[in-house]
Amino acid sequence: MDGDSWVVDSRQKRAIVYFRKALELKPNYTKAQYNIVKAYVQIADTFSAEKKNVDQELVKLRRLDPALAREMEEYRKNYTGGLTGTPIKYNQ
Repeated sequence: MDGDSWVVDSRQKRAIVYFRKALELKPNYTKAQYNIVKAYVQIADTFSAEKKNVDQELVKLRRLDPALAREMEEYRKNYTGGLTGTPIKYNQ
């Protein structure tokens, strides 16, 4: 689920739908909530309007597992996205 290509082509948004379904089946499924937060952190790096979702989802994760919430807060502080690739040689 990592990577800017997942943000650009909306795979993270689609993954969030499945994580939410997992939470419907198992409301205390911490890993699903963790992955929702992680996806929103990556999305918010590209689309700043999504930052509010990070805050809302972190509150939910904090209730399930404060240690994982702190981990995601650190991830949020240090996450930097950006599409990268192999440089192209134009003279060939």
